[in-house]
Order: sequence, then structure tokens, then C-alpha cells
Amino acid sequence: MKTALIGIAAASLLGSVAHAQPVVVVADSNAPTATVHFGDLNISSAEGQSKFKWRIRAAASRLCYDGNRDPVGIQMMRSQCFHTPIGDGYQQVDRLAQLARSGAPLATAAVIISAH
Repeated sequence: MKTALIGIAAASLLGSVAHAQPVVVVADSNAPTATVHFGDLNISSAEGQSKFKWRIRAAASRLCYDGNRDPVGIQMMRSQCFHTPIGDGYQQVDRLAQLARSGAPLATAAVIISAH
């Protein structure tokens, strides 16, 4: 009985660690991507989440904007490019923050965002 309980406890622990894996959203394998690190942030706090989201916005800006003055059509495409990785990244932040608040161990210290 004692051995069975140890096995059940170990299985549940391994299940929670596997559950802690974040979902990485990459829409197109040819799309440019950026890795956004958060290992130095406390993402269970509002301040940590805010800084993490700022990093995602900065990475999305580097992926999609080059500082040129472009025609309106190109500007609209760049805007869409910018908003796609932000939405994906924010979803990852929310999932990771929820896991961090629940006390689950996080198996990563970075997320990947995609420009498409």
C-alpha cells in the first residue's frame, strides 16, 4: 500500500510538471520569430506581468517595424504584423502567470512570438 501511494504521488507530481509547459504559438514556420525572456521577472505579480508584456510589445515592434515611411497599405500590413505576436504573447503571459500563481513549477523562462 505504501509503495502504491508513493507511485501515485510521483505520478501526480510528474503530471503537474508536464502541465506546467507553456503553449508556444507559432502561426507560420517561415514567419520571423522572437524569443522573449522573463526569468528575471515575478510573473505572478501585476508589475512582473506588465514588464513581460512590455518586452513582448518591444519584440513585436522589432519584428514588424523598420522605421521607414511606407505607403498606407504597407503600414496596415505592418500594423497587423505587430498585433498578431502581441495577442499570441499576451495569451502566453496570461497562461504562465496563472500557473505561477497556482504554485506550479515553470519549465521555461522565455516565450516565442511569431510575426504572422
